[in-house]
Amino acid sequence: MTKITEYVNKDGTITVDYMKKHVPSRDTNNIYCHPYYEIIIIVSGKVTYTANEGVTRIGERSVVFIEPYTVHNPFVHDVQIYERYRIRFYPDFASGLLSDKYSEELISLLSGSYMKELEDSDFEVLYGLIRGVFERLSSDKNEKTSDLVNAADIITLLNRARNAPRKTQLREANYINDVLEYIKESYKDRLTINEIASRFFVSRGKLIYDFKAVCNMSVTEYITVTRIEAAKRSLLLGYSVSATALSCGFSSSGYFIKVFSSITGITPLKFQLKFSRQ
Repeated sequence: MTKITEYVNKDGTITVDYMKKHVPSRDTNNIYCHPYYEIIIIVSGKVTYTANEGVTRIGERSVVFIEPYTVHNPFVHDVQIYERYRIRFYPDFASGLLSDKYSEELISLLSGSYMKELEDSDFEVLYGLIRGVFERLSSDKNEKTSDLVNAADIITLLNRARNAPRKTQLREANYINDVLEYIKESYKDRLTINEIASRFFVSRGKLIYDFKAVCNMSVTEYITVTRIEAAKRSLLLGYSVSATALSCGFSSSGYFIKVFSSITGITPLKFQLKFSRQ
């Protein structure tokens, strides 16, 4: 079974889509970085998200929230049908629809990406809210009033999703979790696969194989993801492109600009100017 449906409101500020299909793993093992917010309700399937925060495995009845320009790798396991609803919206989406009294609450709701499995009661509420937005946009009545209702539902969805507790899970014991922590602490250094393997008393080949098996990305790719996320924080604090490159472990400013632009789709300077103003 394959079903993909997408609807957009008249202003192009909200996009909601539904997908139910078998997704080959090879088609999803990519690093993504997009300029919009993304909230996903996973109905069925299994996904491994690798981002700067680490590796998160989630299954059915889960919620995912991704901030703009967050570097991440969502790997969909092809053991079963993947079914999900997704809402995408840009940073200026709510500003034209909501009054200033909501701004502080909105900022808190839109801060920090997360992925978590939900208890049944929380999932049912979020599922109902995202279905409501989907069904309204599927009609021909995409007037301003509908946008306001959609905005209210999305804010409620974000609020409930952020505050919902994670479903209790046992963390898988694996030395790769320690490798991830080490990379997050040492990304400023000239990290090499050989040095990391030596530190954790494994061979280079075993580290490469185990890391790929757990994270669905290479050690080098994860180091790059970690450095790019650190670079974004540095740029928003006002540091120059050259200072950021040096402090985040890149060999030169030119190489940093090339990697940053390739992954995020925007140069470091443009990113700094755009988001510092916001």
